[in-house]
Amino acid sequence: MSAPSPHAQPLPDTRDRLLAAAEQIVLREGPHQLSIRRIATVSKLNSALISYHFGGLDPLLAELVQRNVDAICDWRAELIAAASRESDGERRLYAQVMAYMDPLWRTPALWNHGAARAVARELMPRLDRARLVPSVQRINASVEASAQALAAELPSIAMDRIRMRLRLLAGAADMLRLPLDSMGLYPVGQHRAAPNPELLHNELIQLSLGALRAP
Repeated sequence: MSAPSPHAQPLPDTRDRLLAAAEQIVLREGPHQLSIRRIATVSKLNSALISYHFGGLDPLLAELVQRNVDAICDWRAELIAAASRESDGERRLYAQVMAYMDPLWRTPALWNHGAARAVARELMPRLDRARLVPSVQRINASVEASAQALAAELPSIAMDRIRMRLRLLAGAADMLRLPLDSMGLYPVGQHRAAPNPELLHNELIQLSLGALRAP
């Protein structure tokens, strides 16, 4: 099942135009460049509309986080359901691992080139925890759904260990979003001249399978 596509159509809705502008700033310039004035400039809208539609900058950013988190979790839910229909146990386990890992790096940001997770990860530290409650609850519920699905395939592994391993593996998924080659960190050896993200992806899935199966 392929990754969902970001919006490709014009954005007539004022709220979406403001959110898309904030997302663009996060992905292209970094969260430190976010301001009401900058969002207004990028969106080509009056800055007063941010207060009118969202009540301020932080509520706008909290909604942007929520929408990108929802995109990740919605796609994961589809993948978990599809994986559960696999008749072969090994194929089902492999599909459930991908259902957890792939949305973390393949889910596109809603309106701009980049990853949905990158938007959420950049913005969550700058927002008050109270504003993030819905997003955090959605993330935790999504991880739990993967943990439950994987526990059914790995009955010898305690549920708490599966949960912990999923959280640790989420960090490994970040390697697929970072410009590692430009930093000289990947690829190495004979692959140095020909970076292959799919090779790294396949290795990550195999690593995840091994980590989840470990006693």
